[in-house]
Amino acid sequence: MFEDRIAKSFQSRRGLLRGAFPAAYEFLVELEERKPPVIWLNAGKSAQIYWQDAYLCTVHFVGIGEANTGIRLGPEGGKLVEGTEDRSHLFFAGGLADLVDRHGGVRNRWATLRDGGEVELRHPAPGVFFRDLMGLLQTTGARDRADRLAAELESELAASEQAAAPSSRSSSTSMAAAMPSSRPSSEFPAAAPASERTADVVAPASRTTRPSSQIAAAAVAAAERDAAKASAAAAGLAPAAEAVPEPAARATPPSRQTDPVRKLRPTDTHRLIGFEHLVDAYVAVAAHPDPADPRHQAARRRLDALERVFLCRLPHLDEIRGPRTADRAQVIALCWRCLDLATRIESPFLAPPREADDTMLGDLWEDHGEALGTPIEALRKACRETVKSALCSLFPGIEETVVSEADLEAAS
Repeated sequence: MFEDRIAKSFQSRRGLLRGAFPAAYEFLVELEERKPPVIWLNAGKSAQIYWQDAYLCTVHFVGIGEANTGIRLGPEGGKLVEGTEDRSHLFFAGGLADLVDRHGGVRNRWATLRDGGEVELRHPAPGVFFRDLMGLLQTTGARDRADRLAAELESELAASEQAAAPSSRSSSTSMAAAMPSSRPSSEFPAAAPASERTADVVAPASRTTRPSSQIAAAAVAAAERDAAKASAAAAGLAPAAEAVPEPAARATPPSRQTDPVRKLRPTDTHRLIGFEHLVDAYVAVAAHPDPADPRHQAARRRLDALERVFLCRLPHLDEIRGPRTADRAQVIALCWRCLDLATRIESPFLAPPREADDTMLGDLWEDHGEALGTPIEALRKACRETVKSALCSLFPGIEETVVSEADLEAAS
């Protein structure tokens, strides 16, 4: 039962994350190819994630084919695989929200907490977050298994103790009835109370049986050791201790909804701006080259502010002074060519069809979407990495620069 069930449509959609959201793409590949065997997927257009027989969450794709592609983790996954149980409340009852908060997801605007416990993730959510997310999936499933195993052992031991008590009392009664009644009662010692007789019979067996609490504790410890081994098998994907939900936290937390419309003010947050945000700004300017376009003007204003706080300037080719054959001029030209290529490349299968699955367009998507969509995203990712390398060559140390949103507001 614990085997991946991966549809081609899921692989095609996942491939479209390769360029726009590489960290999420690597996480989904990790789930399918390089994970411990206890985690498995049931994936069509979206992916249900299971830990053995426990359903934990569903991964939905958001904005496939758009510039700001993302994924959404939610507890509602539709019909579950037969023989499994819904344990999603354990994953969403504080554990996932705490993990997002610990990595600053809401503060840095790459995570959004929605109604029903859903969490929406966008670029540039870091790879370290997804590594901890994998560890949280493993530990949640292992702890749930430990809790259920301990409860089953407690129930079985309680039932066996209740069954042993009546049998011991009936045995004592039958032995007393079999004794001869003609002998004087004074020759026999006084009969012990019924409670003492029961204790005399049951005590020898209890000396060889471990208490139920000890067995339950041993079961929990064994399951936690299994979880640690599974985390080690996932190539160092163990989560931090505070990211693991406590077994007693069963209730679903109150729903939270962030406001994506309200303008961000420097007093609201200490959002950190890093190298990836600067690259995003260059991509946005290249995607809207028309100076009269309001989107170009907004992107240009943000890029100018970022260049001021990052102490860099990437001029266009017509702004270069001196020979175009100079080394720095060639690197600048390469940078803009890669940006243009990443934003101009086209494919008829960059987004899945909105029609039903049984249409002709749906059949074409299933047959050719991965072959014509995934390479496009791979090329976009390669172009982005080239731009990053070029900027690092032109401005050494720029990749280590980190500023705040307040600094950016002051430079605008």
